[in-house]
Amino acid sequence: MIDIQKSNQRIDYQIFVRLVTEILHEVNDPIIPAEDTDYVLGGIPVRTGH
Repeated sequence: MIDIQKSNQRIDYQIFVRLVTEILHEVNDPIIPAEDTDYVLGGIPVRTGH
């Protein structure tokens, strides 16, 4: 089981962004150009935490 906990630490945010990027490229790159995945990731509004 995975426990999801709220974090306000910037390092946690950075780890999360790297994980999402890796997963989306792993899943999408075989069928969607990597540039398109990067474009989608760049268009998502995010909060950086403090």
